[in-house]
Amino acid sequence: MDKILLPQNPDRIDLMAGIIEHLACYIQSERPRSAHLAALLLDRLAQDHAIDDPLRERCRELGEVLDDRVRGGLTLPGDRRAGPRLSWENLTEAA
Repeated sequence: MDKILLPQNPDRIDLMAGIIEHLACYIQSERPRSAHLAALLLDRLAQDHAIDDPLRERCRELGEVLDDRVRGGLTLPGDRRAGPRLSWENLTEAA
């Protein structure tokens, strides 16, 4: 069985978890603040010389894209929703 190698730095794991959380919030809610926070965390990861150059470059690029979307008021394609995907009403209807 192949071993899965996790980053040795627990701070980096927390940073990646934060990025994923803020990106998910932005994708679901289009909150500019979530995109901005994800971009800030991506920038921190892009400055970490302990990770490989291609990953650092991708983090930098994704951070720039998110910043551009927030500054330009752009949203994800097809993501104009009247509300969140899950709501209390949706959950009670399913019960």
